[in-house]
Amino acid sequence: TVSEGRSSSTKHAKAAQQMREGSAHSAAGRHDEAAAAFAKAAVLQPRKADVHSYLGSALASSGRVQEAIVATAAATALNPRDVGVLIQHGSLLQNSVDPPPSAMAGQQELIDQRLRDAMQAFQVARNLAPHNPTAWMNSGIVAVQLSHDGADEQMAANAIEYARRAVEIDPNPRGNTEKVLASAWAARAASAGKHSNPPRLAEQIHYSEKAIGCYERILQANPKDAFALYYRGARLENIGR
Repeated sequence: TVSEGRSSSTKHAKAAQQMREGSAHSAAGRHDEAAAAFAKAAVLQPRKADVHSYLGSALASSGRVQEAIVATAAATALNPRDVGVLIQHGSLLQNSVDPPPSAMAGQQELIDQRLRDAMQAFQVARNLAPHNPTAWMNSGIVAVQLSHDGADEQMAANAIEYARRAVEIDPNPRGNTEKVLASAWAARAASAGKHSNPPRLAEQIHYSEKAIGCYERILQANPKDAFALYYRGARLENIGR
């Protein structure tokens, strides 16, 4: 009817105004105000995925990670083929398990479920956009986390596969892909070493040297990279070099 059309048009205009206000607040660093504006827009247009995505970003920036996850989950449900939203949702799930250790103490089951949900989001993103390095890199990070420092050897092997693909797509040693690959090799070294009975020493050394090679490529590009300096030294010490 005419009245229904006018009501829909009014809601659309009001939602657009809230989105403009939210974007202005975000640009100015006023993340709580941005979240409030985007939340109003989401009430007015609950079927628009991008509204929930913007809301999730604002909530995450204001430190309200649990609420942000709910918002991005809504966005992925509304638009399950949006690679950017899938990566956003997976990243929030992944980052939600990285507060101070005391905050997640005794919640390993919850942590692992969050990581599995993140991996699912990244897997869908990889399938939709197989040349997206972020989807592969984040998959590698989550696989390293789910390997529990190499205790799950298959997951450590998966981490290598994902990280290698990320490096193939984005070989820049100043980026993070090489660091993720190094961490994946280190997890596989731990699988062959402290998680194997008896330890498979030749494999442990081989995988450790693969990790060292990653650190050295990083240092060639940036000799002061603290991550590579520290872990290269630790890995060399582990294999007695």
